[in-house]
Amino acid sequence: MGKSRVRARSLVSRVFVAAIGLACTFIVMGNSLAETIQSPQLDTSSLPKMQINSASDPGLDTARQRVIQILRDDYNIHATAPAIGRKARGVPSDPYSADIYYGNWLINLSLYPDGQEAKYIYPLNYSDPYAKPSYLGPGDKPIHVCRPRGTIKLLVVFVDYQNLNVTQSESSDALSQAITQINDKYAEAARAVGLDTPILKLEVQGAFLSPPPADMEHHLLSPGLVQKYTGYDPSQFDILIQVDLDANNTYATTENFGSFGFATSGCGDLPLDVNMWIGLTAKDQLMEGSDARLRSTLGHELLHTMGYPIGLTGLHEWVCGDGTKPDPSDQCDQNSLPTLMLGWTDTDGDGIVEILDPTPYGIELP
Repeated sequence: MGKSRVRARSLVSRVFVAAIGLACTFIVMGNSLAETIQSPQLDTSSLPKMQINSASDPGLDTARQRVIQILRDDYNIHATAPAIGRKARGVPSDPYSADIYYGNWLINLSLYPDGQEAKYIYPLNYSDPYAKPSYLGPGDKPIHVCRPRGTIKLLVVFVDYQNLNVTQSESSDALSQAITQINDKYAEAARAVGLDTPILKLEVQGAFLSPPPADMEHHLLSPGLVQKYTGYDPSQFDILIQVDLDANNTYATTENFGSFGFATSGCGDLPLDVNMWIGLTAKDQLMEGSDARLRSTLGHELLHTMGYPIGLTGLHEWVCGDGTKPDPSDQCDQNSLPTLMLGWTDTDGDGIVEILDPTPYGIELP
């Protein structure tokens, strides 16, 4: 993949633990992006024309104009149709959230009802996070997220505490089913905008460690331990995932962690431990049964590795869906994809979904 990777989970100056119902890893990284970033030229002649997203919200146009102004004044990006929306779940503090995947950067802007404005910027897919030092404020450090298109390669390591009676074959079958279901949902989202080929696809390699390695610090694997015990080199994958099979939920209990999943980063420098952790405390959570925790948590946490933020509200703030109708949901996953925020819709009306568009979001190049 041509990656130069170093350990870098704790480089972030403003970090929140990413988790279902808790928080995501973020970074505030200054407010200037004063360069023109060239997007790849793509053959889009066969793509159908799309409808411009226009949710029924009386404050949306005003918020959109403010986002356009911020992009122009703070980042020197002249966009006319940024992806923007606000959840409709009855939370008064919910912001208008806007996202721009452009060149090597994801820019996330949030406009809150009390006048606060939050600005986050993330480097995408192994790009040099220090290419433009003016992006960074004193003490800020960038973390990578994955561009939501193409192929993302996952290395998923099951850590078996030998108290759920799960075999290696069962874990492998469950992982295969989960990835198939998530990929099917990605393909369904592409078909909904007239594309025959999925915008994003996951590839996965599984591994199984039983019992947990004795030298696993803080009950989390590290890239070195993964290579030592599985033979797989994490640097050849985009996201390193640990799935605990443990009725006692040892990691979460020991670390006083009140959830069963987190994600910190992806498609960048190797983490000190893992990019994602999922805790399964019952065998049926592995399968496609009534809980299906593996599938649902994986589908949700993968979105965090693509930039899905927890904002100042402490809640998931992205709009799920394409922005054409109100979104009352609490959070997004593969069954309720944030296609507007991921750039999987056409906001500028040129017939090309933004994540594939050489001039996305109506950006005017000089």
